[in-house]
Amino acid sequence: MKSDLLRHLRKAGRNGRDLRSSVQTMRQALASPGGHVHIGPAGVAIEFVGSFGGSARLFGYGLDHVAIALPLIALGLPAIDTRACEVREDFVEAVIRCPICAVDGKADPLPENGHWGGFHLAPLDAVIDHWRRHGAAILNWP
Repeated sequence: MKSDLLRHLRKAGRNGRDLRSSVQTMRQALASPGGHVHIGPAGVAIEFVGSFGGSARLFGYGLDHVAIALPLIALGLPAIDTRACEVREDFVEAVIRCPICAVDGKADPLPENGHWGGFHLAPLDAVIDHWRRHGAAILNWP
């Protein structure tokens, strides 16, 4: 399977230096406590802990632009697909009320009302629960 993923990355027209960078990014994303792939109506984002310890994001307009998103999903990185939620009347409200994922594992304390909201740093499971309630497809998560 590992060789298939590397072959996929090579086919995407990457030279050796870009391939090493992609593999390094994939390792960082898989090792991040809140690392995940978000596929939405505006594009694809991979969120992970970057080389310097802070939150990092790799994003583009689609799965073709972010070639390592599909291999990361195949390797088991959690993924949230919110494209189906776009047709819902409460989609804008869902985006505004969604907590921000603390990919470095340093979430804000749980608010008194018992749930994180918009602009709170929350663990990945809280973000996934939020989107699951709004009808998003969740991959690689129990």
